[in-house]
Amino acid sequence: MPSESNWWLTEYADDIHKHLRSKEQQRFLYKGKSPQLYLRKFLIKWLDSVCQKVKFCVTVKHLAVYFLDIFMDNHVIRPEHLQIVTVGCLIVAGK
Repeated sequence: MPSESNWWLTEYADDIHKHLRSKEQQRFLYKGKSPQLYLRKFLIKWLDSVCQKVKFCVTVKHLAVYFLDIFMDNHVIRPEHLQIVTVGCLIVAGK
């Protein structure tokens, strides 16, 4: 039985690749049309400092930023609630 790190060498590699590509094409696209876009820089800096304090890996940080971008792009959020939304994105990314 091949190890998990060499899944691409198995007979299922093509099927796995096709499945992952189809899932990737179904994800939400970032349009950059958020009315809160001017606050994004502040939120990303704040999220970065939180990730450093909690010692999250870079992958969690990037996923949280992706979630934040998609959520802000599709919802109008009051500025006073943006940090709460950012924490929620970080929690979901950390899971």
